[in-house]
Amino acid sequence: MPKYAYKAMNKEGKEAFGIVESENQALAINDIRQMGLYPTKVYEARKSDERRARKEKGGLNELYFGGVKTKELVIMTRQISTLIDAGLPLLRSINVLIAQLKPSKLRDILREIRDEIQSGSTFSEGLAKHPKEFDRLYVNMVRAGEVGGMLEVVLQRLATFMERRQALKRRVKSAMVYPVAVLLVAVGIVWFLLSYVVPEFAVIFEDFGAKLPWMTQFLIKCGDFARFEWWKVALYFNGTIITIKVLSKIHTVKRITDRVVLRIPLVGDLITKVAVARFSRTLGTLITSGVPILQSLRITKETIGNEVIENAIQKVHDSIKEGAERVIAKYTPMMEAVIAKYKPRLQGKKVMLYVGGLRPRHVVGAYEDLGMEVVGTGYEFGHNDDYQRTTHYIKDGTLIYDDVTGYEFEKFVEKVQPDLVGSGIKEKYVFQKMGVPFRQMHSWDYSGPYHGYDGFAIFARDMDMAISSPVWALTKAPWKKAA
Repeated sequence: MPKYAYKAMNKEGKEAFGIVESENQALAINDIRQMGLYPTKVYEARKSDERRARKEKGGLNELYFGGVKTKELVIMTRQISTLIDAGLPLLRSINVLIAQLKPSKLRDILREIRDEIQSGSTFSEGLAKHPKEFDRLYVNMVRAGEVGGMLEVVLQRLATFMERRQALKRRVKSAMVYPVAVLLVAVGIVWFLLSYVVPEFAVIFEDFGAKLPWMTQFLIKCGDFARFEWWKVALYFNGTIITIKVLSKIHTVKRITDRVVLRIPLVGDLITKVAVARFSRTLGTLITSGVPILQSLRITKETIGNEVIENAIQKVHDSIKEGAERVIAKYTPMMEAVIAKYKPRLQGKKVMLYVGGLRPRHVVGAYEDLGMEVVGTGYEFGHNDDYQRTTHYIKDGTLIYDDVTGYEFEKFVEKVQPDLVGSGIKEKYVFQKMGVPFRQMHSWDYSGPYHGYDGFAIFARDMDMAISSPVWALTKAPWKKAA
């Protein structure tokens, strides 16, 4: 891909120089503007331009120290969510953040993610290439937000989750400060007594010339050790830490250690409570963001840090998976038989749903399994994120209507001319007088439908009866009469 060098002005009025890859000059100018810059000159890059760009990028102005802090990630996540919610495209939002950030690891990462997106990758794919900064939880939630068309909502949830996770860590650290401080003070006092007080008494005892008890002799030796061989303690301590770290990488040792730690009084109870809190918060955030339950459990398991609890979560995962596979194997032949019977008669039929709110979205899949097409849904009082969540179920181009009147009912149906209308008890009379096949739907129709797999056969039969009923031959729709 061609490279273009540019000179531009940033928002502070300073001149910026760089190189972008683009198919042509017009697209290069557009990319530069999306970076929050105002190009004054754009031309095909020469080798000297590339050397200059590398030199400026690696200059003193770009020096920084340290990695990416959790606080920085939280702020970045909220800012991208706010910008997207305000109507800015994702790429433009990232460029705005890059222009605002000072030289840092996070800015370099955002630049790389921006380049990945410009080359055709998704936001989640760009994040996945930086696992140290963005864990699987972050990446999978963003992926779910991209698929569901609710990225800004998911990012807000992510930021809130990260803040709460940090708050939990701070509370745990605060709870450990006092006992650790007491331990350090106690060790310091003992070391002081052994190093300075005990040797003074040792001199006095030597002057007496009396035989000292073995306990007193032991204290005097400890004092000599604390004064002259204290470095051995530091050596043993560091060696122990290194040994523990090496052994903790061995699976068997880690499993035994995790089991023993949970049995320690107070400490085990604290670790269990922290793990349960982390499990509940992580799993709830993932499921709310649209990540499937099994995938959510796998991701959550990796955030626990204790193999005993991880194994318990794995058992839950396997149990759900086994149960789901058993249910699917049991009901698949039944569903296939129903589809084989009714799909040839309902294939290609258009359906419009006029029921309070957007909760009927749950039956869209049942209609599509029968070969029918839902071309419109909605009516009144959409709840919270109903409209965003409905996009999971419907195809592009499907009508979503809100708070429509009886007149609008008729006009929508007249223009679209569906083969079937699913309506509530209030709305059915509008369609009944129009001579349009309808099926009255109730709140219990929304999930399953008709209470799960067992009711799918009833659902298919009712839809077939509603469309194929000979009653509709006696009453013609107004537009059919006009024709």
